Amino acid sequence: MIGHEAYLTQCVTNLLGNAVKFVPAGVIPEILIHSERLDGKVRVWFEDNGIVVVLTSFNEPGDLSKSYALGANSYLVKPPTAEQLEDMATAFKWYWLEYNRFSWA
Repeated sequence: MIGHEAYLTQCVTNLLGNAVKFVPAGVIPEILIHSERLDGKVRVWFEDNGIVVVLTSFNEPGDLSKSYALGANSYLVKPPTAEQLEDMATAFKWYWLEYNRFSWA
């Protein structure tokens, strides 16, 4: 394998941890891990039934449309100050993880 083992380990750990952590209350996390060989390389991707939120610094209509087309549940533009970002994160937590109810049917 070519790459930095510690970075790859941290990336996979974060993906799995977030997949388990960021599901609505009462929902059992479902995680699928896929891999395929392609041109002498291996592609690995993860799918889960958690919440997909795009947090970006850009407010481009094309990015917004593409994000929702790819399955995002929310598109947030990062506010200009750290205090506003902290307020956004708190509101996000309460809305998505406490108040909102999903139908996964």
